[in-house]
Formats: sequence, structure tokens, C-alpha cells
Amino acid sequence: MNAVEQLEALRVQHQVRLVSEQEEGTGLHRLPNGVYGHTYAPGREEAPLFRVHKLQSFEVHKLGDGTAVLVGFVSPAQAGEIQRGEPLTFRLRPEPAEDADTLVSIPLWQIRRHHEHSARDGRGLEIELIGGRA
Repeated sequence: MNAVEQLEALRVQHQVRLVSEQEEGTGLHRLPNGVYGHTYAPGREEAPLFRVHKLQSFEVHKLGDGTAVLVGFVSPAQAGEIQRGEPLTFRLRPEPAEDADTLVSIPLWQIRRHHEHSARDGRGLEIELIGGRA
């Protein structure tokens, strides 16, 4: 399954729809449940979400129960560690890369800290997880 198909399947699983034109640019915390969008401010509850995916922007889902999750790509080994709920520091990429082609979704409450990234370096966002399972 390619990246587009993986993302579409995850959106269906999460039961989210793209933010509407009227909702675009609104902070995640003020949006209704059951939406997704794209942002350059990942990992923040007040991140504005936009309809169009731009280079190196991250996809964020606000699930039906209000849980916000950050979506991105990691290595298969890291995906396994994340799924097991292990504390972990890693780089999440907004788009697949040779060493990061497995799609994951991470609840924002699991993120202890994150370092901002530069879209120019293409290395993604450094994230430290507290561990635990959603």
C-alpha cells in the first residue's frame, strides 16, 4: 500500500473528514471532533489546520472522542516500539522516506516534548514519547 492509500485507510479508520473551507485556519482545540487537516505546528492543541497538504506539513486528526493525534512516518522498528507503548525518542516524518515508510498516529497526550523542524532539512520532527498506550 502506498502512502496515499495508507493515509486514506487511516482517515477511514479514524472516521475523520477534511476541515471545511469555513473551518480552515482554526485552531485544533476549537474545531469539532471528527476532522483532519494539515499544519506546520504539529504537537500543539492550538495548531491551525488547513485543507491543503503542503511540502513537509503534518497531518493531524481530531477523533470523534476529541483526542488529537499526529500522523506521520517512521521506520518499521520504531512503529513497533510506538505500538508497544514504549518511552521513545525518534523523528517523525510528514512524508514517507527510504528509512521511514510506516504510517503511525500518535496521540498528542503521549508527546512529552518535541523539537521544531525545518521543512528545508526534511528530517522531520524530533519527538519524545512518555510511553503508554492509547
